[in-house]
Amino acid sequence: MARGRSAPFSRQVSLMSSRSRRHARLSAVPARALVSTVSAAVLLGGLGTISPAYAEGTETAAVPVASGQASAPSRVENLRAVLDDGTLTVTWDPATPNGTPITGYTVAVRPGTRTVELGPEARSATFTGLATETRYTIYVVATSAVNDASEIPPGTEEIAPVRAPGIPSLHLVTRGGTSVKMTWSPFVERGAPVTGYRVTGLPSGPVNLGPEAREISSDGLEWGETYRLALTALSDAGASEPITYVVNMPVLRPTRVQGLDARVRARRVVVTWDPARERGAAITGYAVVLRGTTENGRTVTRRKVVGPDATRAAFGKLPRNSQFRFAVRALSSLG
Repeated sequence: MARGRSAPFSRQVSLMSSRSRRHARLSAVPARALVSTVSAAVLLGGLGTISPAYAEGTETAAVPVASGQASAPSRVENLRAVLDDGTLTVTWDPATPNGTPITGYTVAVRPGTRTVELGPEARSATFTGLATETRYTIYVVATSAVNDASEIPPGTEEIAPVRAPGIPSLHLVTRGGTSVKMTWSPFVERGAPVTGYRVTGLPSGPVNLGPEAREISSDGLEWGETYRLALTALSDAGASEPITYVVNMPVLRPTRVQGLDARVRARRVVVTWDPARERGAAITGYAVVLRGTTENGRTVTRRKVVGPDATRAAFGKLPRNSQFRFAVRALSSLG
């Protein structure tokens, strides 16, 4: 008697996170089609990235047999799977014998080599240690005297799940004045190439960089402000965990004034300057000091404090034939 083959009943599931528990929505597709779909799904990043490419309920071709001749058992019915923290439980309703007793059920999970052969009364199988973020195909075949489970693909090497990049071992942030520079070594690729980098928290806003970038510099940090910088690597499998830095800009006294000048008219001097720059502490005013010596050797000192918006100060009734030096200092709460 010629040996026939039952059409292997195969379904596809995706493992969820260990924190979730759900019944997987399954769709019946031809075995060879499933192998193709699984490979594509894993290579493109696993969980949820590819939908089955075949309509739900697709049937395999029937095996023609002569009238009255026993044929291979039918497909099992109501194939179901429950995923829970890396453990996969498969259940099914029995196949139809089609003329010869069912001798057992063969259940396999691919990729990998997980295959079990069970007795004819079996209605479930359990597999442990499955990786998250990997899409698997389940095969269930009812066997009898006229068929075997050779339609199930042979065991294959477990395909490592594709994950977002891992953070590198070397990364650094340096600051000079109001500038900051972040440098890093390549992020660790874990099955999905790095497609770019994203930096947030800079004064200029978020910045996207190419996959070859290894540094970024930015100016315009404000004194007395806090900046939270974050660097993530991007890939088709998602973004990496961020590298974060907190940059605390110190509060300093104002800078020196620039453009200091003086004009003399008779016994009057007008001192002018360009405003100082604040560095976290607000300017409260300017202290202007003149020091000089009269023609008979007497020391003369004149002081004046003007408001924070002032850029000039005048001194009158100065001694004739005197020479003066002058200084302007910005004042703040720090002095």
